[in-house]
Amino acid sequence: MELEREAVRMMRKDYLPFGKPNFGDEEIAAVTRVLRSGWVGMGPETIAFERELADYLGVPHVVTVNSCTSALFLSLLVSGVKAGDEVICPSLTWCSTANAALYLGARPVFCDIDPDTLCLTAKHVLARLTSKTMAVMAVHFGGLAVDVEALRKALPRNVVLIKA
Repeated sequence: MELEREAVRMMRKDYLPFGKPNFGDEEIAAVTRVLRSGWVGMGPETIAFERELADYLGVPHVVTVNSCTSALFLSLLVSGVKAGDEVICPSLTWCSTANAALYLGARPVFCDIDPDTLCLTAKHVLARLTSKTMAVMAVHFGGLAVDVEALRKALPRNVVLIKA
């Protein structure tokens, strides 16, 4: 009981958000337009967004998904990862990183991170690489970016680099 009282005493008076959105009138109008259309899932706005994003990126197709978990799963799937393969994941990440591999029957292999960036490094990834490694999940953390170019240069050609 004493610990509970101490915890309540130490609580912040003001809310401290992890991330605070910055929505303006344009974003509010877009959401209102979607809600009024009756399409809150895959509908005309989603299709238009995918086409606009594909044009912007200069690619033939874009597929949007509902979550990063779905995006990681699809990235591994289209990369050919299958049951029995290994996928290197950072040791500091959300469970979705490993779950995406598990959904395919692959084995997540946790890799040490750099203590300064909290991200994977080529050195740490290479230490975990085996003949069964098919992919590496490069998860950027807390605004700090993985050195993607160093990882790309260090990895064998048959290993896919998934950037999250």
